[in-house]
Amino acid sequence: MNCTSIGQKLSFATATVALLALGSIEPAAAISLYSITELPFVPTDINDKGQIVGSQYLWESGTLTELGFLPGANATYAKGINNVGQVVGSSGLLGSSSSAFIWQDGIMSSLGTPPASICTGCYYATANDINDQGQIVGDLVSWSYQGFVWANGTLIDTLAPSYLINDADAINNAGQVIVTGAARWSVAFVWNNGTLTALDTPQDTTTITYVKAKDINNAGQVVGSFSVPFFVSTPRIDTLLWDGNTGTILDNIDGNVFSANSINDSTLVVGESRSNNSTTYASIWEDGELFDLNTLIPADSGWELVSASKINNKNQIVGTGKINGESRGFLLTPEAKSVPEPTSVLGVLGLGGLSMVLSRLRKRKWGN
Repeated sequence: MNCTSIGQKLSFATATVALLALGSIEPAAAISLYSITELPFVPTDINDKGQIVGSQYLWESGTLTELGFLPGANATYAKGINNVGQVVGSSGLLGSSSSAFIWQDGIMSSLGTPPASICTGCYYATANDINDQGQIVGDLVSWSYQGFVWANGTLIDTLAPSYLINDADAINNAGQVIVTGAARWSVAFVWNNGTLTALDTPQDTTTITYVKAKDINNAGQVVGSFSVPFFVSTPRIDTLLWDGNTGTILDNIDGNVFSANSINDSTLVVGESRSNNSTTYASIWEDGELFDLNTLIPADSGWELVSASKINNKNQIVGTGKINGESRGFLLTPEAKSVPEPTSVLGVLGLGGLSMVLSRLRKRKWGN
């Protein structure tokens, strides 16, 4: 998947289906682009080493590590992990107060209590993400909702303070932070060294619109959502990819509404799509094409992939799905040898046959 696009691999894999009648290729190997691993918790993040966090756990190559709790706490929720293996999240009393934490090498430490000048009466704090430099972003909650940036043991800035409600969900290795600020409506920003830059939207934001930034990659590309509510004359929901502060709508396919959750440095975007019959399934977007991840795993896996929450720079994907009717977390890993060489397929099938077979698969894939 590093040198060949999903579309190319899918084209080659689809073409090999025509060879099955010759008995030369096994069906499961012919169309699978990912292997799938069941996870014992709902995953929230994955780093480039394949380490996965979620709930109160760290998972690595089948080994499960419990992160523990801050003193006096009985609940921990891990939100992010960087390539150093540092984990951040919240730990506190279930259903009550909590503090933001950082965990490394078996030791969990609180980020501390913010000064009253920043957050009066804070009862809840969570760290949402950490970059490879150890800079952390998260949220403080009192009578308002306040995003923050923390580095080198110090709370260095709060974000979009003019908005009663704002949150910071992700930070990249350049220190750029995505922020969503809400008043009557919401606006998405990129914070960089104390400067907020608003992200453009397809419609004048002086009307009632809602914008949510979800993730940012190391190139500064941002994914999120833009919506106009149902009580406005022309309601709409769009997924946006911002490059700089200019947003591009990621087209929905045949009425399937796509919601993005994560973007990697190759501009692969993962999330979930909702079909015309309200079925939700995990999806991946690449170069203007949207794919149902259920069509890219072994057909006999027994899995129904519902949502993809994160993708790393090795193109591994984590999310949630169902197997045997039970909700479970999953890890998808690109198959190194899932697709034969193009010449071995095209020489037998020809370009015309390839287009016909690929078209049929895509029609089946999108429920037509």
